[in-house]
Amino acid sequence: MLAGLLAAHTQHARHLVYLDWHSLVRSGDGRLLFLCFNQTGDALYGRAAGWWGEAALDRRAVDSAWADGVARSARRPTRCGLQMWGVQHELAPRADVAGAVIELCAAPESRYAGLEAEVRLTLAHRCLWATFA
Repeated sequence: MLAGLLAAHTQHARHLVYLDWHSLVRSGDGRLLFLCFNQTGDALYGRAAGWWGEAALDRRAVDSAWADGVARSARRPTRCGLQMWGVQHELAPRADVAGAVIELCAAPESRYAGLEAEVRLTLAHRCLWATFA
């Protein structure tokens, strides 16, 4: 199904952005954690760092946030099984893919309150900046 959607809607694309939003409810502090699975230091990682900042993508910082109780595990998840790699595989070599899994750390009761508006604004701002910069 994913391969069919990509074939139908990305025929002329050379660059794609992959965003995979998740609701991580354990911390409830409003943070966004960015799990960028592009290779550190390559052009695609640089593109993602331009959107969210190098510090937000730093693997050690994300591992630390994960270990500090955000997800109750020692480090962030590995890239095994991510759809991003399926998308990348389907599009190669005609298009590249940059992006991240974005964990929204919200308490269950506040997930749909003011935090949603803030996340929508952040997403819209990044999209507009990337589109018109």
